[in-house]
Formats: sequence, structure tokens, C-alpha cells
Amino acid sequence: MSVFSTYLQLGFYHIFNLRAYDHLVFLLALCAPYVLRDWRQVVALVTSFTVGHSLTLALATLDVVHYSPQLIETLIPVTIILTSLLNLARAAGPGCARPSGLRPARPLCCHCPTCWPPALG
Repeated sequence: MSVFSTYLQLGFYHIFNLRAYDHLVFLLALCAPYVLRDWRQVVALVTSFTVGHSLTLALATLDVVHYSPQLIETLIPVTIILTSLLNLARAAGPGCARPSGLRPARPLCCHCPTCWPPALG
């Protein structure tokens, strides 16, 4: 159990390290269009990101895959921008209109304003 707790602590440090806030910004970009009642989808999305990221880190640590750190550091902001643009395109696209009389649901990012300062630097 101590090995698990050690890696769990390292994982939390890796995700919540303020010098590496790109993880939080990417998750915010992924989760921004969801509303609170979609919490199950958000949990599934965050879990998928965490599992995928953990697998790629493990494969890189075990030297199964090799990549250029400069390439990865370049692609991180690109994926954040593309994800944000996709969210904007979906929000502006057809099918987003709600029947009259229904109040539009607020996106999840509006419910947790404390997420914004770290995301904006």
C-alpha cells in the first residue's frame, strides 16, 4: 500500500504543480461546456484523461516510447487551443437552441470561478 500511496502523491504533485498548470488548463478546456447535471460525463472525461496520461508517462518511463520533449511542450498549448475552438464551434452550432421557457444551463466553468485564476496565469 505504501508504493501506491507514494505514486498517488507523486501523481497529485504532477497534476497540481503550479509550474505545470497546463494539465488543469487542458481539463478546464475539456470540461468547460458541461453543466453540473452532466457530472457523470465530467468524471468519465477526467478519468479518461488521467488514465491516458498515466499510461503515456509509464510507457515513456519504461522506454517503450521515445518522444521529443520540445515537441510535446509545443503540442500541449496546441491541443488546449484546438479543444477550446472545438467547444466554441459546438456552442455556436445548430442544436444548441433550447425550447422557449427553459433557462439555459450554466456551463460548469461558471460554477467554479476559483478555477480561473490558475488557468489564466
